[in-house]
Amino acid sequence: MHPALDLRQALRLGAALLLLVACLSAQEIDPALDALKKEAANLQKAENGQIKTSNSFQNALVNWIESRLPADKAALDTDFIGLQWRLEQELEAAELRGYGHDYAGEFGLTRPAHDPEGLLLTVEGKSRLYTYEGQSRVRVLAAEGSIVISPADERGDHLLLVTQEQRPRYRYDLYRLSGAALQHILASNPLVAAASTPEVELRTSEFLIEYTGDTGNLMFPDRTHLLRYRIGRQSSVRVDPVAYDPADFVDEWLIAPWSDMESRSVSTNRVRLAEMHQLLSGKAGIGSPQSCAEGTGRWQISLRFAQKLYFFLVQQTAPHGFVMEEIDDSPFQGCTEKPKHVAPDSRIQRVMAEAAHAHAADSDMEKSLETIVPLADALRDWIESHLPPNLQTLEASYVGLQWTLRAELERAHLPEPSDEHPAGGVGISIERFPEYPNGLVITTDLSVACGGDSTVYLYTFSASGWTRILTDHEDEGSGTGASVEISRPDEQGNPLLLVRRDPVHCASFWTALGYSLYRLNGANATQVLSQWHDLYMQSEAIHLQPNGLLIELNSWSIDAGFSRRYVLRYAIDANSAKRIEPIGFSPLLFVEEWLTLPWQEVETYSLEEVRPQLKKWHSVIPGADGSVLSTESGVESRCSERPGYWQVNFTLTFSRLNKEEEETVYFLVQERGRHLFTMVNISQNPFKGCPRRDQ
Repeated sequence: MHPALDLRQALRLGAALLLLVACLSAQEIDPALDALKKEAANLQKAENGQIKTSNSFQNALVNWIESRLPADKAALDTDFIGLQWRLEQELEAAELRGYGHDYAGEFGLTRPAHDPEGLLLTVEGKSRLYTYEGQSRVRVLAAEGSIVISPADERGDHLLLVTQEQRPRYRYDLYRLSGAALQHILASNPLVAAASTPEVELRTSEFLIEYTGDTGNLMFPDRTHLLRYRIGRQSSVRVDPVAYDPADFVDEWLIAPWSDMESRSVSTNRVRLAEMHQLLSGKAGIGSPQSCAEGTGRWQISLRFAQKLYFFLVQQTAPHGFVMEEIDDSPFQGCTEKPKHVAPDSRIQRVMAEAAHAHAADSDMEKSLETIVPLADALRDWIESHLPPNLQTLEASYVGLQWTLRAELERAHLPEPSDEHPAGGVGISIERFPEYPNGLVITTDLSVACGGDSTVYLYTFSASGWTRILTDHEDEGSGTGASVEISRPDEQGNPLLLVRRDPVHCASFWTALGYSLYRLNGANATQVLSQWHDLYMQSEAIHLQPNGLLIELNSWSIDAGFSRRYVLRYAIDANSAKRIEPIGFSPLLFVEEWLTLPWQEVETYSLEEVRPQLKKWHSVIPGADGSVLSTESGVESRCSERPGYWQVNFTLTFSRLNKEEEETVYFLVQERGRHLFTMVNISQNPFKGCPRRDQ
């Protein structure tokens, strides 16, 4: 053979071998993971022993997560369940998190309830929103803080709110989201009182924020600030109300720009009022309100700025609507009296009496819960006496209803809870949800030892009146806090209402999660599910859809001393709920769940041909009532000679002849798809084609 040919062949062969090696190496090289490992190695511990994260580490974590996210909408729909768990497992395999590893990155993945094409990633307090359009994934926004998305409008667009707490500031930015296009609409960064948590409502074309903050009236250092906007395609307009009472209106008139207050000033006197606004804008004074002659609907607010006293004449045009009429240095005629004292009605007097009785009880939890039952009833009756009489009135008076009730409770001087006497405190929150436009949700919270006990009421309004269609309260055990979420409507136009509950406890990593689910159909609410589940360290992720509920959380493992990941997925129809697959994300987690659930729930996940034998095993395994404990960590192994099968083994304690004996039990599991498993066999010996215990 010609030497040149030998050389060319050798070179070709060498190039082919190099290409093969490169291809094989490419399968093992993971640049995103390597970059994350490098950044993790550079992290340092703070004085308290906690890992301090860096921006470069967080960026590396985001880049790695993005390299694992579904590429298109179809993949998102099929791969989302278990996605976060799979990422966490991959990080554990890379020794970046888990038991014995100092890993600092915390992240969460959720699908926004009102945006089925969206995916929300949160990493260390930073949020990133992705939208899926056909065959592509687009990162729409990356921002500090939390993201809330409104229901879609008639064009399919959403409002997107980003909030960030930078105490004493509270930053918010409002955007319009149209497909993958984002338009900035509104932003502000107000000062918020230390004990105040801003309350926001976001609708398809309206944004409202309410918070407690500074006032220009030095006699009343804090007041309720109200900012309500009607949102257009590319702009926003502030709408009434701008304040809930005349004194707050004057304060807002002085600090807001003239462009906001011009329309809230009497047209015949705007030139002078504009001059006064420019003169007094932003100044702080000392003063108080006085009522004018009855029937005039006018208020006089006096304020002293340095050595000068001014009087503001305010016309009340609606329950919380005001206009500025005049400003002068002398009192207005008929406006010199202080507001008349209105005696509390019999219903609020009953609330006051029951609150005092509850407050007198000692700090025992059980006694606190007993004493607040009459208070809860009295509070409900008083609230219902203040509800709007019909839907039309609700539409007109909803904004301000919560403030009105809270203000009256404040004037009633209810007892202040303390460690020795924790009961007697009262809280109210009122919400409306666009998904159930004729409804009103009211949550009452009564203080007890170490927290509060909540009751949720749902009212539906019509042209002729209102009806209470739901009362949700946990009557057993300790007090519980509650929050409400309503899904998008199903194909029949009926949404789901979820009441999520957290039990009161003074201090513990271990707690519980309660969830009650109702199908709303017109003026009817049908309970379809009510459960409690043990919970470790507030690890839950809840996803509510029109026909389903998905909950992932960490709780007890049969491997004593450890927790494990649970997946609770329910299919919901008109009047019932059914738990469906997956019931465990891995063969080992599937076996744990199979062991601890009742047989009637796991029968369908057991091979039909051998169900009698499996049922017998299920009945004799110790603690199959939910208290199964393993003395050694469970092991899952792929059966190399049986494709699609796994072997899981636990060392369990059996009681025989009054003696406890440890025994290793082997479970043969078939994997039918991602996170889908069937129990095939159980034995005291390893299965053929699967690893022995010592392998």
